[in-house]
Amino acid sequence: MLGQLLPKGDGGVVGIPVDATGGLPDGSKFDGAIGLREAVLSRPELFVTTMTEKLMTFALGRGLEYYDEPSVRAITRSARTKDYRFSSVVLGIVNSTPFRMRSVAQGARAPQAERRMASGEGIPATKQ
Repeated sequence: MLGQLLPKGDGGVVGIPVDATGGLPDGSKFDGAIGLREAVLSRPELFVTTMTEKLMTFALGRGLEYYDEPSVRAITRSARTKDYRFSSVVLGIVNSTPFRMRSVAQGARAPQAERRMASGEGIPATKQ
């Protein structure tokens, strides 16, 4: 539907074109999906840095702090040498110090571990 007229129905209005223009935080403007693609590809390190930050936030289960930024920069630099492949970003996160040094909150256990311990599953027969 990019750049086409909106269909009639569900509140749509016939004859009004879709506004496919937009802007990026650096002030650059684009028009349509092709323009967005070109804008992102012109500065891939910005996109990869943001993606790395979002993925690390999910992987760590917490927001990023100032002391995580060197790892984000290192992951982005490493991904650059591998043509910004998604797999290089994921491997960079998994091998990063913040990810390897993360810990479960004091007294908290994963739900699967709780169920296994309660049922005796995974405990050798000699210890039950």
